[in-house]
Amino acid sequence: MLIRHFFDLNKAIFNKGHKSFYSDVDIKVLDSCRTIIPHGKFHKIIIGKVVCEDTCNMREIDCCKAFTKAFTEIKKVGVFRECDVWRPMTLKDDINRMNNHTMYIVKACQGNIFFNKVYNLVQGKIPKELIKDGVVCKILYYKIPA
Repeated sequence: MLIRHFFDLNKAIFNKGHKSFYSDVDIKVLDSCRTIIPHGKFHKIIIGKVVCEDTCNMREIDCCKAFTKAFTEIKKVGVFRECDVWRPMTLKDDINRMNNHTMYIVKACQGNIFFNKVYNLVQGKIPKELIKDGVVCKILYYKIPA
């Protein structure tokens, strides 16, 4: 039973219809702009009004398994083909009118836990929500899936 469940999960995750085509430019973008999971050293942990020394060397921020939860909520996957190219974002382009599978290269103008690099690769409605929440960033390029 467990093997069958793993097979079904594997088949769903690695569906051939979900495979995208990535050019040499795409590979360079993916390598340089991909998201880094927030982690680091904590020197002190504040619980209520009590300050505790942290005895752990490294901690991941995702202690509630948000990535796992987000992964289970994926209903549709954007698939990129050979004709889908990166386009520079212009004043005429409206992020709110683009579909939720559009891929963006975003320059972070202020540090925060989501944009933890200067140049970030972000997909879907996430940049729309961050901009609405007042996060300062600049969308440099976008790519719409076929």
